[in-house]
Amino acid sequence: MSIQIENISVQNLGPHNRLALDLKRFNLIYGHNEYGKTYLVEYLISALFKNSRQWRLRSHSGRGTVTVAGLDKKPVRFTPSSNIRLEDFLAENHPGLPADFSKLLVVKGAELELANVDGGIDKTIVRGFLSNKQVLDQVENNISKTLQKATFENGVLKGDSRGEIGEYNRLEDVLKGPKGLIKLLEQVDKGYSDGERSTLAAQIKALTVEKEQLELAKRHWAWLINQEVVSLTSHQARLPKESVVKLKSEFEQFRQDISEIEQKQHLQKHSQESSRGYEWLKQARDLYHNLLERVIEPPSKILGVLAAFLVLLPIPLSFFTRPEYAVIPLLPAVLLGWLQIRKVQLFAQHQSVNEEMTRLHEQFQAYFSQPLTGLPDIENKLLELEKDYNNAAFLKEQIESDQLKIEKERSHLSVKIKTLVGENREEAAWQNCLDTLESEAGKIAIQLQSKREQLAMLNVDSSDFLEEAPGLEYSRQAYDTVLEELKNKERDLEEEKQKLVILKQRICQTTGDDIAAAWETVISNLRSGHARALAAFQDKTAEALGKIAVMQVLKLLRRDEDSKIESGLASPEVQAPLFELTRRYEHIALEGERLFVSDKFDSFPLSDLSTGAQEQILLGLRIGFSSKLLQGEPLFLILDDAFQYSDWERRKLLVNRVAELARRGWQIVYFTMDDNIRTLFDKAGKQFGEAYFRCDLKEMSLSLQEPSSVN
Repeated sequence: MSIQIENISVQNLGPHNRLALDLKRFNLIYGHNEYGKTYLVEYLISALFKNSRQWRLRSHSGRGTVTVAGLDKKPVRFTPSSNIRLEDFLAENHPGLPADFSKLLVVKGAELELANVDGGIDKTIVRGFLSNKQVLDQVENNISKTLQKATFENGVLKGDSRGEIGEYNRLEDVLKGPKGLIKLLEQVDKGYSDGERSTLAAQIKALTVEKEQLELAKRHWAWLINQEVVSLTSHQARLPKESVVKLKSEFEQFRQDISEIEQKQHLQKHSQESSRGYEWLKQARDLYHNLLERVIEPPSKILGVLAAFLVLLPIPLSFFTRPEYAVIPLLPAVLLGWLQIRKVQLFAQHQSVNEEMTRLHEQFQAYFSQPLTGLPDIENKLLELEKDYNNAAFLKEQIESDQLKIEKERSHLSVKIKTLVGENREEAAWQNCLDTLESEAGKIAIQLQSKREQLAMLNVDSSDFLEEAPGLEYSRQAYDTVLEELKNKERDLEEEKQKLVILKQRICQTTGDDIAAAWETVISNLRSGHARALAAFQDKTAEALGKIAVMQVLKLLRRDEDSKIESGLASPEVQAPLFELTRRYEHIALEGERLFVSDKFDSFPLSDLSTGAQEQILLGLRIGFSSKLLQGEPLFLILDDAFQYSDWERRKLLVNRVAELARRGWQIVYFTMDDNIRTLFDKAGKQFGEAYFRCDLKEMSLSLQEPSSVN
């Protein structure tokens, strides 16, 4: 049985006087910040998990319960004020849960990483989730952090000067330091001379004069740099980088608009050529229709030939015995001849119609390289050319409108460029001009920032600027050197002056003797104190060396833990979600201190992958670590706008991946204020039917304010 949140019921939490949510397998809680989305997320964390302080949650006065099923025979209710948390139930069957277990189940504020390091996760975090390190940690915790990192090399204890090492260093300083007991004994043995003090006084005087001269040079140098800052600031005001960048963007749009017009002109020309003859066809159709009603077929030659035959027929007949029969063919010959003459007369009268029809056929052949067989040819050709003809006309109107827009853009750009450069520039030179302006504005910004930083480093108040050159060039290195030397010389002189005066006082402070005590007594007590300090130093050294040895043993034991980590990373519980969420990477392993993921062809450092790939892999590790810790038992994921900084394609992929987790028994509770993510969840939620729950916090807030909605 999977562990899932059944119900969230709160009162007086942020903007919610009363709110109850019955969650399903796949859930989306939608609402902008003012509707209490973040309050709900933080309430869940504080109610469910032990180590909620790591989230830096805000304080709230809300009350209520979070009901979780699958932990016990009956659903368990959690509240922020109760002492029982989710880990208390899980630890019974799954001992050794990490202290930051909530980091596996909660992604708050678009944080998919498990640790704030490169790649989002490191060896330390992996060890916490995949190995039994508690015993080693307990032993290690008994050793101070200082000694855990300390080493003993060539008789010297090395490490941060804190805690036990600080005490070791203190004892060492008491013995061997510049003012230590050994030094005091050496000073007592050696004695002092005053010859060096006179030399130090002369050196201090010369260094003081040089220091004053360099300070005057520094004030003048600050004045010079400030003049450059004023000049560059004025230049930057005349050439603001933001205006150049904006104008360059407008110019790119202008070039794109011109390119689009050229494409339209090419298309319009093609459509116009493809529809050539369309206007002629429209006129030819009407003319052809009229001519068809008036056209006369040319007279046939058959009637003429037949009439001639009948006229010539009586000649052979006259040679027969009865010549009277020769007259008979003359009558039809006359009739046929009359009919032929009549047809010729009619054809001649309509000769112009026939000629016009002939011209139509010839023009059709010339336009379209095919014969005209009838009116359907004209109709079909009109339909064929109509689309290109209309497209050419439409594109022509668009081109005219776009050209007006281009002219406005050209005029606007011309005026802007003239304003920036102070003169008109040819359009062909605009690109180079804008590139030059952008480069110049960038250089000015860099120079101005550099000069301001130089001026700030000088730390000279504007009231102390010195316009007149002092005759010495300022050098910070020379100035720092003079200051350091002067400081050292003054200290040395003071030490020389005070050595005789303070030596006894220092010894008395160390031994506790009165300043009036005899030198012999003071020195005797000094030697006794040295012996005691030496013994304490030796004891501290022995203690530190013992703990360092224990740490070395712990390091050897932790190496064995690394094999457990490798085994854990290679386990099916961790590997399976990795491939299911990425659809590419099949294996993850720890090499040194870095994680590497592998596909079928190669392996890659996790820190070198794209943000989207890291998001999928780290989400998979959350599921894998949780499954391994809980032996495959499905849990819930609380995602507070975890995908809001992903691009839209990656959002879609991540939503589909968490939907797959829900189908495998995991409960998904996603909080968002993003409309696009809401749409993606609604689409993915259709596959869950009644197991998909979406809550609009704004609508619920409004409904709860209605008196009729109160039960």
